[in-house]
Amino acid sequence: MIDWECGILGCENHFENASELLRHQMTDHDSIRCEICGEEMVDGIFSIEHVFEKHRRREYVNSYDATPQDIRYREHIKKIFESEENIEETYKKLLVEIEEE
Repeated sequence: MIDWECGILGCENHFENASELLRHQMTDHDSIRCEICGEEMVDGIFSIEHVFEKHRRREYVNSYDATPQDIRYREHIKKIFESEENIEETYKKLLVEIEEE
């Protein structure tokens, strides 16, 4: 079983599954603004997905002062999540659940 740890700076909370971690990132952390386009989004895996799905790698490197190693690491994290959850579908489902609470 994978131990899911929140990778947001300063947070070391652990979760039993990817869905619980995504819920945590949506509800317990502040939103961030994309340095490339200015869109506000949930920090964590959702921001990783946004950058890699909406922008070119070069834009990420330039806007975030990132290295190729930074990109490979985030792509690896995204791939691990995608092996467990459809990130976009889980986000939509969690939005509905959170609004109903």
